[in-house]
Amino acid sequence: MIKILVPTDFSNHSKAGICFAIQWATQQKAELVFIHILAIAKLTSWTDNFTRKSVTKELSLAQQKIEKFVSGIYKNLKVTPGKYTCVAKEGLHADLDVMEYCKKDPSID
Repeated sequence: MIKILVPTDFSNHSKAGICFAIQWATQQKAELVFIHILAIAKLTSWTDNFTRKSVTKELSLAQQKIEKFVSGIYKNLKVTPGKYTCVAKEGLHADLDVMEYCKKDPSID
């Protein structure tokens, strides 16, 4: 089974890309990995502990958002979900962070 990475920024354009990926995955029996890269502001006046808590909270919210976004698209398409995962990661440059994610997971085609 092939594994395809599908980035999203929750825009209508990325929604269209997700719809395409879902349709393609149903035909190819592919596993999908939906990813959102989140740039999190960190103030220099924050303590390390507060920064960690803030980042954890923001990533948790982003994880919930991507899961809801993707499941909603499956529902709207009336497609039974195949194998997929949703990932929210912290990063500054979405393009570079997506490439780095792919390097760390060699099973992504």
